Amino acid sequence: MVREHLPHDERRLPTREAAEERVLALVGEVTVAAVQTKGAGAAWLAFLLALACGFFAVDRLCALATGSRYDQGGVARNKAQYFHRHKDEFELVFVGSSRVLNQVSPAVFTRRLADRGQPLTSFNFGLQGMWYPELRLTIEHILAERPARLRYLVIELRDLDRELSWRHYFTRRTVAWHTPQLTLLVLRQLWRTPSLSLLEKTKRSAVHLHHLAYRIANLGLALPALAQATGQPGTCLPENERFDGSVALNPVLATIEAARLPELFAAFADSPQEVEPEPVWTADLVDLVARIRAHDVEPIFVLIPPVWERRPDVLLLAERGVLPTLFAYQDPAAYPEFHRLENLFNTKHLNANGMVLFTQRLADDFLRWAAARD
Repeated sequence: MVREHLPHDERRLPTREAAEERVLALVGEVTVAAVQTKGAGAAWLAFLLALACGFFAVDRLCALATGSRYDQGGVARNKAQYFHRHKDEFELVFVGSSRVLNQVSPAVFTRRLADRGQPLTSFNFGLQGMWYPELRLTIEHILAERPARLRYLVIELRDLDRELSWRHYFTRRTVAWHTPQLTLLVLRQLWRTPSLSLLEKTKRSAVHLHHLAYRIANLGLALPALAQATGQPGTCLPENERFDGSVALNPVLATIEAARLPELFAAFADSPQEVEPEPVWTADLVDLVARIRAHDVEPIFVLIPPVWERRPDVLLLAERGVLPTLFAYQDPAAYPEFHRLENLFNTKHLNANGMVLFTQRLADDFLRWAAARD
């Protein structure tokens, strides 16, 4: 038999001792690699833990620096800080969008009640562009302050399924309300919206999740919050200045045109008369009412004019007891004074004259409601 010619190393079989040494060497290499991997994993774990502690520390710092999640010098920050300083003075707080900010005067409301022998102090926490998620966060903030005398929250009812405008991307206010709970709430509503395509739902979800990441990381807040917490001024309001939170709209600057009114009245007449409330929104409103009442505060929901819609879904929420109290002023036939040209600033807001009329009507309805409860 002809043996194939092989090099000497390949022809010679390893001895038992050599094989054992090789196995031990391999075991040693694996052990060293495992130790190195474990060390790298521990380092990453320590890094992530330190990062989480940093996020938490900035979050607590923001809690100490009232209003730091709002843009520097803005109305929102002024209101948050003013309310923090005077929270124990108010028995009633109005919360909502620019319809609250520009159409509800605490001074007129308080004076109206005092004239009828029922003095009550109030504050306007309305903010321009506030939709339901931010409304929910603002109410939680007010309750967390534990105002000693607060008895009522008058809440403008806002929709949950509002699209986030690109103009508001990554502002402090928008990032602030993207807590995990509120982001989940918005996403649940978003994915239940049949009119949106899968692509559109995915795109909007990505935007909300991006804001959630900013919120969790507290990006851009550490230095402003630290400066404010250490005594540097963070508000445009002097300590001794009185402020009721409202901003009237000058009738001289009104932009509404008389020619638009027939179109708006027609829009109201043509609006749906039967609409079921959204289940996600309904369930969250039930939870919101329970949370408010847990603080011995009574919620009063309001549809503030001009709306130019019937809003049957909101009326159904009141009929079913989801909204314990609803003051609805959306019908032009029932409330013509809030839909006249001389009292309108634009298609969505009353002017200063309309503000006085609406606040007086709101005060009168509040007194009638309070008397019926007693």
